[in-house]
Amino acid sequence: MLKHLFSPARIGSIEINNRIVMLAMHLAFATEDGFSTDRLKNFYIERAKGGAGLLIIGMAYVDMAGKGQGLSLDIYDDKYIPGLKEVAEACKVYGSRVFLQLSHQGGTALPKLTGQQPVACSVITTRKSDMPPRELTIAEIHKVVDKFGEAARRTKEASFDGIEVVASTNTLINQFLSPITNKRTDKYGGELKNRMRFLLEVNESVRGKVGNDYPLSYRIVGDELMEGGNGLAEAVRIAQELEKIGADAINVNLSWHEAPVPQIAMSVPRGAFTYTARAVKEAVNVPVIATGRINDPILANRLIEDDVTDFAGMGRALIADPELPNKARENRFDDIRPCIACGQGCFDVAILDRPVTCMGNAAVGREDECKITKTKRPKKIMVVGGGPGGMEAARVAALRGHKVSLYEKSQKLGGWLNLASIIPGREEISSLVNYLITQVKKLGVDIRFGVEVTAGLIKEEKPDVVIVATGSNPVVPNIPGVGRDNTVTAGDVLTGNVKTGKRVVIVGGSGVGCDVAIYLAKKGTVDAETCFFLAGVGAVDLDTMLSLNRKGTKNVTIVEMLPKLGRGIGISTRWTIMRTLRELGISMVSSAKVERITDKGVMVKIDGEDKLIEADTVVIAVGHRSNNKLLEELKAKAPEVYGIGDCVEPRTALEAIREAYDIAIRI
Repeated sequence: MLKHLFSPARIGSIEINNRIVMLAMHLAFATEDGFSTDRLKNFYIERAKGGAGLLIIGMAYVDMAGKGQGLSLDIYDDKYIPGLKEVAEACKVYGSRVFLQLSHQGGTALPKLTGQQPVACSVITTRKSDMPPRELTIAEIHKVVDKFGEAARRTKEASFDGIEVVASTNTLINQFLSPITNKRTDKYGGELKNRMRFLLEVNESVRGKVGNDYPLSYRIVGDELMEGGNGLAEAVRIAQELEKIGADAINVNLSWHEAPVPQIAMSVPRGAFTYTARAVKEAVNVPVIATGRINDPILANRLIEDDVTDFAGMGRALIADPELPNKARENRFDDIRPCIACGQGCFDVAILDRPVTCMGNAAVGREDECKITKTKRPKKIMVVGGGPGGMEAARVAALRGHKVSLYEKSQKLGGWLNLASIIPGREEISSLVNYLITQVKKLGVDIRFGVEVTAGLIKEEKPDVVIVATGSNPVVPNIPGVGRDNTVTAGDVLTGNVKTGKRVVIVGGSGVGCDVAIYLAKKGTVDAETCFFLAGVGAVDLDTMLSLNRKGTKNVTIVEMLPKLGRGIGISTRWTIMRTLRELGISMVSSAKVERITDKGVMVKIDGEDKLIEADTVVIAVGHRSNNKLLEELKAKAPEVYGIGDCVEPRTALEAIREAYDIAIRI
């Protein structure tokens, strides 16, 4: 079915058996001093087994002075060759080709890691800089160029099939290329042809060490999306120059991490930025790798079929499911564990230099010790609660050969994720719910809806093991007037059980409060497809189109007692949510204490003064409390009882799924 995705292709002198490229990502699986580990090796082995055509491992730093992330690979010394060689050779056993990505962070290197002031082409700081960098002298530039060449030599000696050099995302080469960070007046600054000089010298150094027939790819920025930065036209010129000097492939990245444009959030349409790869592909004759929210093999196949790209770059999709390529090849699309672009286990933790995990895949980074194996002593297992944790527990237990029954008091599996997926821009959450539902059904789990599980029922059923995943309930705060007819809960709104008035005040500005605000503010707006049609036929201008899509029929205000809204939202996502709140015209009131709720609205105290915020409907969204009654009751009565997720303590679906997995593999 996916003949384009699974056709072979060449990068330079090597053939790759399919068009799926696993992109380099910071995993924080290396040692503090830059050596590879079994953890990193086992992670990539699983992706090689899973069928990815090319794995790009890294980034690996060519110079200690250029290290920008902790627990990351280094390759500035020969001592790193044996460990990296072990990784490369272990992956190639399964038919994947393996490249190593080389980098120097330049002005955004971290002094706490390097022990020195960062160096860059100019003394320019950006939002990612810990301190102003020192400008490189020409002699120092030549030394860095040599370090790239030496790193390339080591890469080849470590048995990698090729190299990817990073010239993107505000790393040193990109800092030379970008007019934002390059203010030099010598031969390395000024016009683009001079700003490219460092890149060309790096290429010459690398080629001098590995030869012209060794595959060499460059990762460039398709559009920096920064005021005063390089745009798509410059990206095309850079790609054309790279082709002239012998690059074997061009990997087109999105933009700078500092760009004020959402790039990785689930609200970003799949493949939204692949137009940059298309522009590069139309300008060069070497293979192009497209990136950015390509988490669907059908989309990847179409991009290749339509000549947008030659290869589909996937990152988080292969974290979520290392077997995605093999499953897609076998047309087992329902069995692909989806990446929902939540960012919780990957980008949020990578920013903090913590090892990567994944909401959907609890085995990430623990591939060797967390394998699902058949049990020798099948047990009767009763799972209470059909949210993500409960379904994951049932799935893994059934895979191990246990007899599993899953009880859900409502008529639908999915728990709070069902409500979260209703929020505009967060619909992709439903794909994880659908995956889990499909798996428990395929595995023959006995699903029983509409049953309120009690200790008496458990006594009747006589299970060997009970896993309690009963979730949580909304907190009802002790605020005067909370029981009034104009007061509802966030759950009431999202389930459609209540109708809200034109003026809505949401009490609570955490993740749930922000989600409900977006949901209500989008009421009455015109969908994007219709807006595009109206603008395309000339019925409306651009400003009117945006207004139709962003201005709904309700006036929404969020009231939060803390100084900032968005508590509990991941660091890589929060800013995009705040941006959406502003775009939708949602009023945000922080550092406000709710005094009482009246028939006219919400009385709050701000800076010691009382203020009435008028409202027809008041939505309570101040958090959740564990629904642990059954768990507490069973602890002394059932032989083997486990609690997972919110019923133990309210937290994220990532934590619930991980707990469920860990319990199920050891029962």
